[in-house]
Amino acid sequence: MQRINNINRHITNIWGNKVTLFLFLLNLITNSTILSSYKSARDVLYWIAISALFSTIEAAFYYCFKRINMQKLFLIIVVFFHVFLSIVDIFLLYNFQQIFNQDTVDIIAQTNPTEAKSFLSTYLSAQFVICTLLSIICILWILRRIALKLGQRKAIAFCLFVLTLIGASVYVITIKNFILYKNGQAVPQLHAFTRSAYSSLVLFDRHKQIVKLQDINSKITCSKPTNYINKIIIIIGESFTPYHSSLYGYNKETNPLLHKRLSDGSLTVFTDVVTYSDHTEGVMCSVFPLNEHPEVYFTDPLFPVCFKKAGYNTIMLDNQYFVGHGITFLTDEKLSSLMFDFRNTKHYRYDGDMLKDLSITDDPQLFVIHLQGQHYTYSDRYPQKFSYFKPNDYSNLTESQKELVAHYDNATLYNDFIINQIISSVEKQDCLLVYFSDHGEELFEVDDYIGHGNAALRPDPTYQIKVPLFIWTSETFCSKHSDIAKRIKESADKPIITSDLAHFLIDVAGFKTKHFNPKQSFINKDYLNKNRVILTTINYEDIKKNKRVKSRYY
Repeated sequence: MQRINNINRHITNIWGNKVTLFLFLLNLITNSTILSSYKSARDVLYWIAISALFSTIEAAFYYCFKRINMQKLFLIIVVFFHVFLSIVDIFLLYNFQQIFNQDTVDIIAQTNPTEAKSFLSTYLSAQFVICTLLSIICILWILRRIALKLGQRKAIAFCLFVLTLIGASVYVITIKNFILYKNGQAVPQLHAFTRSAYSSLVLFDRHKQIVKLQDINSKITCSKPTNYINKIIIIIGESFTPYHSSLYGYNKETNPLLHKRLSDGSLTVFTDVVTYSDHTEGVMCSVFPLNEHPEVYFTDPLFPVCFKKAGYNTIMLDNQYFVGHGITFLTDEKLSSLMFDFRNTKHYRYDGDMLKDLSITDDPQLFVIHLQGQHYTYSDRYPQKFSYFKPNDYSNLTESQKELVAHYDNATLYNDFIINQIISSVEKQDCLLVYFSDHGEELFEVDDYIGHGNAALRPDPTYQIKVPLFIWTSETFCSKHSDIAKRIKESADKPIITSDLAHFLIDVAGFKTKHFNPKQSFINKDYLNKNRVILTTINYEDIKKNKRVKSRYY
């Protein structure tokens, strides 16, 4: 009996302590954001149990630090991380319907200072910061009062003890699965701290993948083409949805200059194109490598390396990725030198400023031009003289929504101008130009959501996944490469995924490499109309069969 009483006393002292209770309540708040995606009774139990487990661990560290009289510093650090991650999660949930995870870290890692400033100016305000700070103070004070009031209650202590055991069991199982099967999805979702740790692990793995890519790309060989296309230009747009393009039937003339190209027959618009991912980094990892499976993009060479080996002078003009900024194959110095003979080192205020560095020579050239396009903040993407669309041009939206959509359409109008300027600069050349957007963009079509990055969780992923793709061919190109021009025209209605574009480009260029797969080139007679897998596991053909959620305002 005395032994049972001692156990009861220990449980009450450990799990009924005011510090443990305070940390438990804090963990509940920090981890509550996982319920935005996981809402079953089991998930709620996991949320509570994992919170109990982490509060126990944190309390144990607290008392260890108490022995060296540093418990207050430890508690301040722990509370800071809890508060910080909670604010980030709530902010992302409110604005983008997603929580802090590896995808978010990717975006942060590749964001340059100008983009970061633009983002913060769009979503943060003095009022928001003040309200947030006051809310934090109030919440922490309330949690402390609750912990003081409920401290040393046996029933609560035993509940926390049992929950901690459940949480430990759950974590052991998920960690075992992670080790055996590399299933990282369950582990980071269980707690904000482990989500952050997992994101760091992904960045570490990406560094190893870059090293593999360096080795693969330094060893590849390619033959010289028998009939060079003098200029091949790939323009990668940003956040351009076909649902706001007049080329695709939008009721506002956002692409007047390209419409003229369509009318004279030099432009081919592809009608059924989807992208592999709903954020830029995922798309780049699917487009550049000659790989059938984008999730393991680091096992095959990158298409610009193949063009460079085949004798093309390769140039990249980029308004988002810069060498040395972030951990990705497009910012790695060695891979960049393997892919390109020239890359810009400065950021351009507007995409049009980039055209000053568009140097056309007599040599065979491959240009990869990555625009900022219609990336937020939309109002920062175009000069004032392109402010054509006004909020009053729209209906069935709030005033603030009308303003944002008008800015987006003006950015699209400016994007039309930029593409036409590039075409004009090579109009007399033997030239093929390909434009596609990295991903789409939602603009209040379904509800009050705007943006991209969480297509799988939206009522209709199509708005973020379907993208514009069009190809312009010069008269000289059509004359010298009539068979290719004909096959391009005939392929306009084929189902296409942008991760196959690298194989199409090599097919068009006509050089040989063992990594080329004709089944992935949509103009090739062997092209395979396969199921298009997006976002790693989703079959887009299943989405296509379902009734699309129609836009509410056009």
